Amino acid sequence: MKISLGRISLICMIVATTLIVAGCTGSSNTADLHSGSSAPADAPASSPQDEPVTVTFVWEKLTDEEKEAWNESYIEPFQRKYPHIHIDFQSVPEARDVVKVQLVSGQGPDLFIMANPADLKEYADAGLVADLDPYVKKYGWDTIMFSWALDATKVNGTTYAVPHGYEALLLYYNQDIMDRNGWQAPQNGEQWEEILKQAQAQDLIPIAYGAADPAYYEWIIGYYLNNFAGAAEIKKALQGHAKLTDPFFQGAFETMKQHWEAGYISDKQTAALSSDDSRSLFYQGKALFTFEGSWLAGEVDNIPFNFGVGSFPSLREGVPSTVPIGIGASIAINKSSKSADAAAEFLNFIYTEEQRIAESVGAGLQPLSRTVDAALFPDTMNPKAVNILNILQNTVKDPAHVGYTPWTFFPGKTDQYLYDNLNSVFYGKISVSEYLQGAQEILDQDLKDGFRFILP
Repeated sequence: MKISLGRISLICMIVATTLIVAGCTGSSNTADLHSGSSAPADAPASSPQDEPVTVTFVWEKLTDEEKEAWNESYIEPFQRKYPHIHIDFQSVPEARDVVKVQLVSGQGPDLFIMANPADLKEYADAGLVADLDPYVKKYGWDTIMFSWALDATKVNGTTYAVPHGYEALLLYYNQDIMDRNGWQAPQNGEQWEEILKQAQAQDLIPIAYGAADPAYYEWIIGYYLNNFAGAAEIKKALQGHAKLTDPFFQGAFETMKQHWEAGYISDKQTAALSSDDSRSLFYQGKALFTFEGSWLAGEVDNIPFNFGVGSFPSLREGVPSTVPIGIGASIAINKSSKSADAAAEFLNFIYTEEQRIAESVGAGLQPLSRTVDAALFPDTMNPKAVNILNILQNTVKDPAHVGYTPWTFFPGKTDQYLYDNLNSVFYGKISVSEYLQGAQEILDQDLKDGFRFILP
């Protein structure tokens, strides 16, 4: 799931803090947006050294259930297969900031989560992460992982991480309320506005959505840009062939602002509500819709009513209903690691044990960025969770309806500008035109600095 991220530069972090986690010291063709699901038959066999080795692996803060799922699905099975490799798996609050300091000092874990894909270029340019191209070739990862997801972990053509979970922005709604009122899921902008208006007239919150942390505005930006401007226009802008100040982008944000000013979106309280707050409002039956993602598959047992899920409606004629996709995180190997081969062996184990991937999803973890046979999901999985995951897998096979999540496909500085300044648009401090002019200036610089859109 997309999480709240600190936004502190490497230099500031070095000066401001010296946090070090105990033990994390570096042990001794995208045409169809889809690639194959198995390694080539002649892929080299893995052959880690037999000497005992420890691989430290730092992840973000996890619940006890998530830790257990990681251990049972991946860590313990790997160590049974490779008993000489010990995986020291650590769940660390504020992992991004802590690991960043360690890497700069030449220390840090062997493996670590990179929750913000935009960090990768910064780390690669600073020489802090290992070149993984030799492992891509050795294990055939380019035939296993979704090609668009693997491409998202490249900088200047070199692979510096592997994608972790992949995800999609989806629209969830209270089916019980819909049925009581004879409402249907909206298919276009007119239907969307009409149902929001009717829900508001019944004292419902039309859309529960919180962004007390402005980074969560990436979701609403993804919805409106992909379904008003359209994925094709986004691609052109990120390639430098269109401008964010063009009418389609202007219209996307003007429409968003109109819906916010009408009170459809959390009664204009988005800045005061956390993501958990808005989710709670939806679960309590106080809201008709909520903006969430495929990651909610792990939460379906907590929703006490019948709910529906699907794509956001098209907001402009000629633009298909579009599902923005992206990677939730990536995993990198520390450039200073003395156990890089063992770390890569673990990454390969995670990605090539399809049955275990399916079982991990059944345990509540995100699906990895590869196809998984739905028949392998545990029989005990909630059918609604399976439905969400099927929507996710089917989306990547349908390029005509695939869009782009800002956190995966936009350059980091442009993405941050967009979400950091959206409140100023909502509260009338700047106009949409001024906002987009500022965004275009940042994008121009990102393009000048070498940003390249990852899809051809």
